[in-house]
Formats: sequence, C-alpha cells, structure tokens
Amino acid sequence: MSIPYKKLKNLPEAQNLQDSDITIIEDLDTTRKGTLRQLVQYLKWHNDINTYYAHQENIGVANGIAPLDENTKLPAGNLLFGNEAGTVFEGSAGKELEDSVNVHKADNSRHISNEERTEWNDTSSKKHVHNNKGTLDKLTQTMLDKLADVAEGAQVNVQADWNVSDTSSDAYIKNKPAAFPPSSHTHVTAQIPDMPTKLSQFTNDAGYLTSADIDSGQNHTHANKGVLDTITQESVDKWNTSYVHPNSGVTAGTYKSVTVNAQGHVTNGTNPTTLSGYGITDAAAKSHTHNYAGSDTPGGAAASAAKLSANRTISLTGDVSGSVSTNLSGNVSIAATLSGGVLKEAISKTEPSGLSLNNYWLQEY
Repeated sequence: MSIPYKKLKNLPEAQNLQDSDITIIEDLDTTRKGTLRQLVQYLKWHNDINTYYAHQENIGVANGIAPLDENTKLPAGNLLFGNEAGTVFEGSAGKELEDSVNVHKADNSRHISNEERTEWNDTSSKKHVHNNKGTLDKLTQTMLDKLADVAEGAQVNVQADWNVSDTSSDAYIKNKPAAFPPSSHTHVTAQIPDMPTKLSQFTNDAGYLTSADIDSGQNHTHANKGVLDTITQESVDKWNTSYVHPNSGVTAGTYKSVTVNAQGHVTNGTNPTTLSGYGITDAAAKSHTHNYAGSDTPGGAAASAAKLSANRTISLTGDVSGSVSTNLSGNVSIAATLSGGVLKEAISKTEPSGLSLNNYWLQEY
C-alpha cells in the first residue's frame, strides 16, 4: 500500500544516516523500501548516472577513465606515445606534424578550388584531336595576319591562264619562267624504246677505231708496267728541263772537316789543327802531366811507390853476375860474382868513391 505524500512531506530531516537505514521510494504506482546502501548502489550503476558521471574506482584503471592533473591536463603517464595507429605524438613532434598538415592544407598547387576544378572538367570535356594537326602546326601568326588582310571574296572563281599577258587581269600569272631547263634525272632502259643493245648498232665517227682497224701484231707488254703507270706529265716536264746543280757556297779546296745538308751538298769546310777541332774528346792533350807516386804537383818527384803485385828478378850480366828477387817494397842487395881477369882490391875509407860492389873497386887488367 502506498503512503500518502502528505504524510511523507512532514517527516523530520534524517540525521546521521547509516547504510542500514530504511528508505522509502515512491512513484505514481508503487512504493518501495530499501536500505540506504541499496539506494546508493542503484543510483551508482543507473544508466543515466554512468553516462554523465565517473565513478572513483574507474579513474586511472584499465578500460576506465583517465585522470586530470591540477592543470586539467592528462598526465603523460596515461598517454601512449608513438607513430603507430592508436598512439599520440609527443611534444615538438606533434607540433611539427600539425604545422606540416597546415602547410599541406594551404598549398594551392596541390589543392584546387571549386572554380579550378570546374574549369579543368570543362577543358577535359572539350578535348579533341585534329586529323590535320601537321598542317595546323605549320600555321604562324604571320600567316594568319596575311589571311586577315585578304579582302572578302577576293579571287573568287578566278582561273589563271598561262597565255594571258594583261597584267591587270586576275587570270594573269606573274613571274612566269621563260624556259624550263630540265633538271638532272635518270631513265630506266624500259623507258627508252630505241635503246641500242649491241655496239654494231652504233655508227662510229671519223677518227674512231674498231677492232677491225687494230693491228693485233703490235700487241705487247711491259715488264715494268707498275713503274710506267706512275709516270705523270709533271714528271715528264721535269725530265725535259735540264738540271743545273746549284753552288754550295763553299770555296773550292781541300778540307779535313766538312758540313753536309740533307740533300748531300757541302755547306761548310774547315781544317782543324787540334783534337777538339776534330771533336775528339777521349784523348789527352800533349801538355798534360800526372802526379807521380804521391807527388803534390804534376810532374813532381815521386814521394812513394806501391810494391809490385808479384816478385820480379833483377839480374847482373857480363863480368859481374848476380840476381835478386824482390817486389820493390824495400831496399835489396845483390851478391855479385866477378868473372876471371878482374882484380879485386879492398876499398879504403880514404879513397874516393867510385864504381864499387861489396866494398871492392872494379878494375880490369
């Protein structure tokens, strides 16, 4: 049974409500009761409530509602950054994309207006092909200007006449050639009905020979035909002109050294008296000297001498004989032997020096 509204409106305001408190809900047809907690749960999950309000337990959870920070902005932790579908650009990357999109939208070269689209569609519908395009392409503005100057109806029904000589007549042909010289051309034999097919059909002019007029007994060959074929009239003219050998410019005489040009002509002659005059560079001058055996000056006395590479024998012959083998690295003595007829006498210290050998004078009797 429903409770009359007038009884409900006079109830005192409830204080310190509890979840277990009983609430009365009445509409036009029914009256319901339930705990305060049941009423709150009903209101919480009612479709109208869920459409316009968020529940605290749904904020910041999976498949829930993203929270807002103190600046009413979504925290970065609740955003999925990236370049794939379902992600967002971060910071300057998003701004750069936005600027790029704005530039693209403002690009009139890539985007056309409705008026331009209409004109393009109209142009496309009117496109066509000229079968005489090659002729039309040859038209120039100069030609069109000339056509524009032609009077309407000019030269209508006019027929040119080659024989008309009246220059005022429309039929008069200007600049007619007086003659028509044939241009260079050729014909095939089929176009010449009386074309000869053999030499006997020709009549030779006077002075021309036929095979019957040739004495075959005079036939001959030249072994040097290759040489004869190279002879020209210029060569013959040179042979008919006597050759004069030009002077060389050198005084006649005998020369030990001459200069010859590419034609074999002597152009200069000399008689040198020195080695250098003959161009000889590997001979010593007659005045040259050597530094002998350590001498400080050319031609000076030898200061030393190297020994021989092998010993040599020095021998005495005649009345005094003897020999010694040496390489001249130092002084040597020869033991001499006197032959018969030679007197040996001791040489005193007071006697003058002379030819002596082993402190004996050599004297012959």
